[in-house]
Amino acid sequence: MRRLSIALFCTSLLAACTPYNLPVSIPTNKTAEVFGVDDTTGIVTMGAPYLYLEKPDVDWGQARREAAEVCMKRSELPNAEPVGNTRRECVSTAGSNCLKYALLGDYRCIP
Repeated sequence: MRRLSIALFCTSLLAACTPYNLPVSIPTNKTAEVFGVDDTTGIVTMGAPYLYLEKPDVDWGQARREAAEVCMKRSELPNAEPVGNTRRECVSTAGSNCLKYALLGDYRCIP
């Protein structure tokens, strides 16, 4: 009887470790990368990809500096300013489910 109790206890512990019992979100530090450049409008889109359960903490200061570097290389404008709000987009799907998202922010090249 004691072995059965121990086995049931161990089984309940393993069941508590299933993915369904993960926290709602997992804080993670993310680095933004270039997602796109529109030369006609001078907009550089920076983004940080993340998985469904992650709660990304993006270094937008680093994103702005990298966007300014892209502006300098493409249009010889040395600075970049944020335009609009950040947004979330699905960047990878499996059927109708989104597997990977990205937080995106736009930066306009300025003198």
